[in-house]
Amino acid sequence: MNEDFVTYEIAVKLKELGFDLPCLEFYTEFCKLPCTEMKPFIKPKDWNNIMIGGRDKVSAPTLAQAQKWLREKKYLQPEPQYFTMNQWLCVIKLLPNGGFKVVNNELVYFSSYESALSAGIEATLKLIEEGEV
Repeated sequence: MNEDFVTYEIAVKLKELGFDLPCLEFYTEFCKLPCTEMKPFIKPKDWNNIMIGGRDKVSAPTLAQAQKWLREKKYLQPEPQYFTMNQWLCVIKLLPNGGFKVVNNELVYFSSYESALSAGIEATLKLIEEGEV
């Protein structure tokens, strides 16, 4: 199920760029997995301490939440596209002008929709940080 969430590193970048959608999960500096995913591995008495004690909490959005925020706030749409037999491409659509950038080259494909979308979100954030869009 972790493949449905952005990574900790992507979550930090999203936060720096103003990501503000409410999320059910979060990361802390001590918990690099969405924290409720760790619940079965943490003693019940420590669960609240982790939730309360994590000073630098970062929202852990799903890939869909991050994609929606990028589309609605930054006018960029990372979009996985099926190629063939478990091979996915990802393009970043530049809204509203309709241009696009390809995330992976034609020699490298992603093995799943989620991995293509995650790479697309990461590439979109890089474009924003570098001022290319």
